[in-house]
Amino acid sequence: MTTRKELKRYNMANDDLCTLCSNPDSIEHTFLNCHNSMYFYNLTLRCFNGMHNIEIDLSGDQFVCYMFMENGSLSNLTPLQKCRLDILLVYQKQYICNCEVLEKNLNLDEFTNKIFLQWKLENYSTL
Repeated sequence: MTTRKELKRYNMANDDLCTLCSNPDSIEHTFLNCHNSMYFYNLTLRCFNGMHNIEIDLSGDQFVCYMFMENGSLSNLTPLQKCRLDILLVYQKQYICNCEVLEKNLNLDEFTNKIFLQWKLENYSTL
């Protein structure tokens, strides 16, 4: 994943500042320290919880390492919910990086439209 730090290194950006919060950018910053990314993580997780009538709570570290962790609180998820959460978290990281590189604001409506489409494409949607 490319951040502004890498773009600056190769003279593809004028600075190495996060376009979401104006702090020095890096992979660690984007996924663990950027308050706008963390807010977006929490917002999308709240939407996911509301849609599925569940209560999942993941820290920033858990978001980043989700695929590699065993989390007892996720053991109550149905296979459909687990698949949807997997897709949500993978696409969320990709969306945040793309917005940062393209200097776009994070947009919940745009992101949820993409997620719904992906769920349908992956045949995990019951809509």
